[in-house]
Amino acid sequence: MPRRSERSRSSGARSAPTPTRWRQFVDALESNQNFEYLYWLQMGIGVCFDWTLRLMGPLLLLFATGLISCVICMYFKFILPATATFGSLPYLLHATLALFISFNLFFNYYHCAFTHPGKPELFLPSSCMSDSDDDLTEDDEETGGRPLLLITEGAAISRVNAGGGNSTAAADGGGEGGRNNSNANVSRGSMHAGGGGRVRVRCGYCKKCKGPKPARAHHCHVCNQCIVNMDHHCPWMNNCVGYLNYRYFVLFLMYMFVGCVYAVLVSAPQFMAMAKSPGARRKPSPMEMTQHSAIMMTFVLALSVGVAISVLLGWHIYLICSGQTTIEFYQNQSHRSRARQWGELWSNPFDVGCKGNWQQVFGPQPFLLALLPSRRPPPPPLIDFFPLEDEDQDQRQRFSDEGEWTVDEPMSAVV
Repeated sequence: MPRRSERSRSSGARSAPTPTRWRQFVDALESNQNFEYLYWLQMGIGVCFDWTLRLMGPLLLLFATGLISCVICMYFKFILPATATFGSLPYLLHATLALFISFNLFFNYYHCAFTHPGKPELFLPSSCMSDSDDDLTEDDEETGGRPLLLITEGAAISRVNAGGGNSTAAADGGGEGGRNNSNANVSRGSMHAGGGGRVRVRCGYCKKCKGPKPARAHHCHVCNQCIVNMDHHCPWMNNCVGYLNYRYFVLFLMYMFVGCVYAVLVSAPQFMAMAKSPGARRKPSPMEMTQHSAIMMTFVLALSVGVAISVLLGWHIYLICSGQTTIEFYQNQSHRSRARQWGELWSNPFDVGCKGNWQQVFGPQPFLLALLPSRRPPPPPLIDFFPLEDEDQDQRQRFSDEGEWTVDEPMSAVV
């Protein structure tokens, strides 16, 4: 593998400026190369899709809020009075439970939508930020790779333990326009010089943002920024789901599922009674028609949404227990496949067991207390955002000069 100095000299010959995307698209149309045409056509469709999500995001956010509010109003206006007598104990119990579910729904929905999921700048050590582009070569930009940063041995790199209070890095938060960043100052650190010797720290590089990023950060094409522990971009939230708001997202799914089950159970007897009625001989009054429509709409909507939410909730519970995000799930599938080709056993380096993975999202609180509404920040990561590597250890997972993928040691050590 050529060293960085050799690659830097070899890349000096390619000093011509990169043409704009529009110029490349025009050149692709003028050429008869189907590959270039299809590539830029696919990129154009992707850009249009991203802009559609950006424009539709606020509308979907308002639509979801209005739909949830409408169902809650119909419950208190029509379904609850038909279920229990006003002022009775069953009425108070139903009303209390409905208010509790409604409050948790709106609380988690609001905080998931308006909490920034986490930018890399909030977590990067200061040395990564200060010299992020000084030693970056053109080859590194093209491949999206980031050279190993050499720091003094004993440096503090936001390393924390499972207890959550043992961080030697200085916390530093900051405001972010349009998003709530009150929980963002959880693990950003600055490096402090220590003794002699040298160690290596792996710091990812995003060729879209042209800056460093943590190991589990990914670039969102809709938000046009890197997100730490990005799971996906949710159009219904008009926001990405990442490190700082993932708990709000999962709790919203949980309370939405509980609310749908409760709405189905309460409205089912009245819905079945309407379905079994032999048909009214008289014309129903407008109030009765409105009540029947509200009951039917609540039952059908709660049943259909509940089925969809149950699948999504089950998927994310599996991801939490396995210590991965949606993006990492597909990446890990590729890692396992390549490891099998080389006779290796690959395991997720961020999987710390079901209990540890659960606490990475919800904290060390008991199960029921962890589900209550709270604005507490996520717990510090059990696996460091910036793992250290030995000086004599090159990239454990890499391609050789001949283009063959090589592994120096078991892939379970790859971070």
